[in-house]
Amino acid sequence: MPAGREVAFEMRPIGFMGTPFADTAAIPKGPGAEHRAEGWVELLPAYVAGLEDIEGFSHLYVVWVFDRAEGFSLRATPPPPSGGGGTDGVGSGPMRRSG
Repeated sequence: MPAGREVAFEMRPIGFMGTPFADTAAIPKGPGAEHRAEGWVELLPAYVAGLEDIEGFSHLYVVWVFDRAEGFSLRATPPPPSGGGGTDGVGSGPMRRSG
């Protein structure tokens, strides 16, 4: 692409995904969380033929957009360690000082 040129792409859904969770607070999270619920992918009728013979593939890559997401941050803020105190800014472990 020549320098200084921008290209835009229009996205249109070819299907939809869902889970049995109506509220994100109900989704199991954290260490030891058991993820037993099954989600689903539903293609629009015009695209169903594209999955013919899918059983012969070992992997299926699904790309999705969080269409109901509101706001975002490009920086993550880890939770404080269970013992309290600060973090080292990289992980969620306690700060370590040399000396």
